[in-house]
Amino acid sequence: MPDLPVKPVYINPEEAGIILEKPLGKRLFQATGLELVTLRLEPGESLPLHINNQPAVFIVQRGQVELMLEDTTGQLSSHEGVYLPAGIPRGWNNPFSEPADLLVIKWL
Repeated sequence: MPDLPVKPVYINPEEAGIILEKPLGKRLFQATGLELVTLRLEPGESLPLHINNQPAVFIVQRGQVELMLEDTTGQLSSHEGVYLPAGIPRGWNNPFSEPADLLVIKWL
């Protein structure tokens, strides 16, 4: 195998630092300009409308969630995702019977 120009980084979710308690958010990895976070919404949990100053991609890894924007609500299911620019009010809700796991990729 040829030498790689960079060394791979192995991410162990068990070692992730908790950044939110309810819903549970864990920082998997952070480097210059990039952060990977997992977000778990249990049935009935929500994260109210808030504004992030970073653009982000949200990918539903398991389950379903409602994405709340300022004037609309949409539904995302497993393996679906959305890009949200910085400054867009957003919130998440899980009104479903199963937990939902999201992968969040933020540009810092």
